[in-house]
Amino acid sequence: MRTPLHGLREPYTPPSNVIYFTDWRYVYSGGAAWGLPDGTRVSSWHTDAPHGGYEWNPLDMPRGVRIQCYPARRQPVDLPRDKSWEYTFGVNTLMRDGGRYRLWYTVCPPNAIHVRNPNHEDLLCYAESEDGFNWIKPELGLYEYEGTGGTNVVHQRLHGPAVFTDPHGYKMIYTGDVSDEQMARYKMRRPDDIDPYAHRPDIDEGTTFGVLGATSPDGLHWTALPDPLVVQHSDTQNSAYYDATLKKYVAYLRTWYLGRRCIGRSESDDFHDFTFPENILIAGATMDAPDAWYTNGRTCLPDAPDYHLMFPAQYLQATDKTAIILHTSADGILWSPVPGPAVLDSTDTGCIFASRDMVVLPDGRWAIPSSDYDVPHKYPRHRPIGSMAYAIWDAGRLASVTADDEGEFTLMQLAVDAKRIVLNVRGRVEVELDGRGWSDAIDGDHHSIAVTWQGNDGVDLTSTKPVKVRIRMRHAELFSIRFEGAAPAH
Repeated sequence: MRTPLHGLREPYTPPSNVIYFTDWRYVYSGGAAWGLPDGTRVSSWHTDAPHGGYEWNPLDMPRGVRIQCYPARRQPVDLPRDKSWEYTFGVNTLMRDGGRYRLWYTVCPPNAIHVRNPNHEDLLCYAESEDGFNWIKPELGLYEYEGTGGTNVVHQRLHGPAVFTDPHGYKMIYTGDVSDEQMARYKMRRPDDIDPYAHRPDIDEGTTFGVLGATSPDGLHWTALPDPLVVQHSDTQNSAYYDATLKKYVAYLRTWYLGRRCIGRSESDDFHDFTFPENILIAGATMDAPDAWYTNGRTCLPDAPDYHLMFPAQYLQATDKTAIILHTSADGILWSPVPGPAVLDSTDTGCIFASRDMVVLPDGRWAIPSSDYDVPHKYPRHRPIGSMAYAIWDAGRLASVTADDEGEFTLMQLAVDAKRIVLNVRGRVEVELDGRGWSDAIDGDHHSIAVTWQGNDGVDLTSTKPVKVRIRMRHAELFSIRFEGAAPAH
């Protein structure tokens, strides 16, 4: 998978007119050369300078700063399992849509809990809320359950669904059974793209599993696609979205690498035929030997779709617990963990799985939903389990560039249109623009404060004249830099 950022050079234009410090993407790594004591820089090659006596001469190199993420505050949500078909519970998709919060969640009904593969007998249910905390479960009448017609069930016999929107309506991917007829058609067009785990007669009684798709005009009435998107046994939380930059559908699925559960990425031009997934997150040497990656929790920042985030669950098999480790990406292809503690962990409970997507709560805070269980992951499920909670941060404060003492760094050349620069910051920060000198110092805790020069917050930045921005910090955490006064580029 080739990243669309391959080969790009300065100046860069942040697509959302904001820089969040979940990574170093717009921070200049610095330049340096050896030089003479008088400051004259000496070339590494073809120099007539005398041998010896050189000094290392860094240029605009970051110093005294680091990236760190912050654990979330966990807040339970009152969404009781109060229907006869709700035995086990898991959050699948949350979105803010048309001024309301819409939630799709799965339950395994009690009449299926003892079958060999109960998760593939899940029901997809629907709820909605005005504030994200008080939920109603509408009686839709689309599916019956043991004679009850007024259910909130919108689909059945599926596992790990993900609902999302594109310019044409609602779409969903999920794991389900692949019939012999579907498999025959799939083999005709893609005979080599079949996951070895998709058909396991030794444990799954001959069933073949695949990733399936469905479409809907409203997120309630679903039409299943006739053939699997890809024959992959993704028995986990799946994620998908439409990438407007790539003009492709992208899915994150369960993959396997030398017997360990991993996270893979697949894409499609048409939402009918997805590529065989490639591993993007494997159980590496920095993890403990028994650990693996379970759910992926892919999302993006609410006001910046170019900031891809993942909240994968690291399964701590030695204790049967989970920890949610924040990962970040500039393109959805190349991922890296954000330094810092787990943003959620199940130390004091059974296990936690972060879901998708990130939403803005009515008070402005940012939240992702999670599925919380009061028993460990593999604990015998002899009683109803599962509840919903939020992992919550103050707006924009998932991660920061931090100076524990004094620090400074320079941004790469930026092509932006802006009338002022606004920071989300805690501590002391100064900003320098080319030709303008250092700003007035900002001190304290500010979620949104404009940078000023002698009290004037106006700037005249135009994309036709790239600018370099320098930052000087003291005991500070800088969460974001926003360029205001022009429409976002995306």
